[in-house]
Amino acid sequence: MIIPEDKEQFLRELEDTIRAIETKLGQGQFVRPFVCAGQLIACDVLIVGVNPREDMEFRPYWDGTSFAKAAWEDEYRRRRLARTGSESLSPTRRKLNFICEGASPANVLETNLYPVATSTERVLSRDSARQDDAIFALLLRRLRPRVVITHGTTARDRVMELLELQESEVKEASLDMKQQPSNPANFTKAHPRALGHPQVVYFKALRHLGRNYSYDFMQQLGERVRDIAAMEADLSVPNSTRSSQVE
Repeated sequence: MIIPEDKEQFLRELEDTIRAIETKLGQGQFVRPFVCAGQLIACDVLIVGVNPREDMEFRPYWDGTSFAKAAWEDEYRRRRLARTGSESLSPTRRKLNFICEGASPANVLETNLYPVATSTERVLSRDSARQDDAIFALLLRRLRPRVVITHGTTARDRVMELLELQESEVKEASLDMKQQPSNPANFTKAHPRALGHPQVVYFKALRHLGRNYSYDFMQQLGERVRDIAAMEADLSVPNSTRSSQVE
């Protein structure tokens, strides 16, 4: 876990950025920048899509430091039931949950480039006002995640751009854009220049989750994330501390 140097400053900057986008969009348009279980600054794993599909409020579940994922998901189910007659989660949401469960106790932040819901990515592409990734760029820069997983080509390309990662630096096996899914264990260990400090990031790009991958694949991917996060957390502890812990 990597905590921003100044928690209060980071959270104020985040709130200002969210409010600026809410003001630009006007009333009647919800902003949902992320979903996590508990403290935002504890998240060191980012799963990044393009934008939400379900138009739901964010504010009732966000207290400025923590997000109430369980309560938010209950409301998500109620909305699904009213709209579709089924309170089951969408395939994408179920697969995100499989990753989070497999990754536990690592803290996962589910986020998107753009925080405004649309029915499809094509609809989003026709509305430039909704294409503001300032919140995501701030989260990526300040949270300094150990693991970043993208789903969808648009998310992959933008995240690589923000991290200043060149395709030549990324292992082909971790860019899963082919018909056959890659091994969930395949990640690229990168040193992104854009983060401005000696930070290692494990990067993997997936296709859209809803239309691809088995739940077993998602579970295995989450377990691989758990192992990476645990390994990097151990490496971040000074040698003297690790020695005393072992003794």
